[in-house]
Amino acid sequence: MYHTYLLFSQLFSVFLMLLQSILKKLRNVHKISSTTFITQNFYFRLDDLVRRIVILRNEQDHLSWDKKAS
Repeated sequence: MYHTYLLFSQLFSVFLMLLQSILKKLRNVHKISSTTFITQNFYFRLDDLVRRIVILRNEQDHLSWDKKAS
């Protein structure tokens, strides 16, 4: 059961990294072209959400490793 959790955890991390890179590329493209405020705001909020999820997942991983060590 724990191995399944690790597998899904790693797959989710890879998905988040891919989503971050896509958002970064979209943000760079939209800096050049003129877009509406709503579109820029959407990308900014989605990028911020993904960053927060990554930070929380890293904290959760550190806590789980600390519990295993003790």
